[in-house]
Amino acid sequence: MVASGNGYIAVGFSSDVFMGNDSVHECVIGSDDLVYGYQSYNIVPNPRKGNERIGPIDLSASSNINGLLKCQFSLKPQFTAKGVPFDLIANNYHLLLALGATGSDNSLTKHSQEGASANAFNFTSIELGVSTGINVAIAIHGSLMVISWVGTVSVAIFLARYYKQMWPETTHCKVKVWFAWHRFLNMVTVVLTSAAFILIFIHVGGWSSEWPANPHPLLGTITTALMWLQPIIALFRCDPEIGRAHV
Repeated sequence: MVASGNGYIAVGFSSDVFMGNDSVHECVIGSDDLVYGYQSYNIVPNPRKGNERIGPIDLSASSNINGLLKCQFSLKPQFTAKGVPFDLIANNYHLLLALGATGSDNSLTKHSQEGASANAFNFTSIELGVSTGINVAIAIHGSLMVISWVGTVSVAIFLARYYKQMWPETTHCKVKVWFAWHRFLNMVTVVLTSAAFILIFIHVGGWSSEWPANPHPLLGTITTALMWLQPIIALFRCDPEIGRAHV
C-alpha cells in the first residue's frame, strides 16, 4: 500500500461498501517515524468511533520517505478477526481504503479520505480496482444545504426586502404574493435543512469525532437550532394591518 502524508493507510475486507464487521489491516507511521502494521476490526454499531486493535502484523517491506508511506504484507487465504472468519478464496469481498492522521499512541483518528470498491472481488483474480469517489451521504448533505441556504432562503429574503409593493391587489391563500412565496420558500428551507442535518448524523453515527478541531459540526448544529426557532417566532407575528405591529 502507498499513501502520501504523515499518518496511516488502512485496507478493509468487507461484505458490503460500508464500515462495520470488517477485517482491517493498517500501516501506521508511529511517533518515532517508523512504520508499524496492525490488524483491527471495525466496531459495530458505530464503526466510525474507531477500530478495535487485534494485534501487530509482520510487514515484509515498509518505508516513510519525504511524506510517502509505503508498506507491504502478506495474508493467508483464510484468517479470522475477533472470531469472525474471512475466506479470500471461497468468498468475494469489497475493498475499503482509508487515510488519515494517527494519535499519540499510534491509534487511528477519523479518516480524512476514504474509498470503496463498487464490486466485491474474487481475490484469486488479479483484476482489482478501487474507486475513491465522493461519499454519497456527504454529497447529499452538502447539496441540500446549498439548495437551502444559497437558493430558497436567499430568494425568500429577497422577496421580503424588495417585492412588498409588487402585485398589491393580488393574493395567494389570502395573503399577498410576496408573503406567500416568502413563507413557502422558508418552509422548504426548514424541510431540506432538517433532512440534511438528520442524514449527516446518521452517516457519522452520532456526534462527529472531528470536534473540536473542526468547528463545522457545532456551527451547523447552532445554525439548525436557530433555523427551527425562526418559524416558532413567526407564529407570534402580528397581523400587518394592526396599527401597533411595528412597536
